[in-house]
Amino acid sequence: MSTPTRQQIADALTSSTVVTGTQFRPIPTGAGAAWPQVAAWDGTDLPPGLFAVTWSIYLVPPQDEVSASLWFDTNMPAVIGALIPLVAVQRVEPISLVAENGQMFAILITAGSE
Repeated sequence: MSTPTRQQIADALTSSTVVTGTQFRPIPTGAGAAWPQVAAWDGTDLPPGLFAVTWSIYLVPPQDEVSASLWFDTNMPAVIGALIPLVAVQRVEPISLVAENGQMFAILITAGSE
């Protein structure tokens, strides 16, 4: 699996039809936003010059707790399915994201490629 570009990940997120993927975090950040961020480049146990890239992919669901939970249950299979051709999804978890106007419900997908 080769390392995808930010735009390829953003396009895959948008293809899920439940979020709008962008290369970088949109400001203002609202429900339906999704973007990748490089979390790490790791060359451990790889030949010189090769790196395994870990991505943090953020999704913003509706902002009340019940709607966010229902959104997560209903939409995560489509989002993960759209990412699988590009990256190996390792973990999906709800998080609290610091935004322009305080804390937001968000979903963090940790995914890897090399």
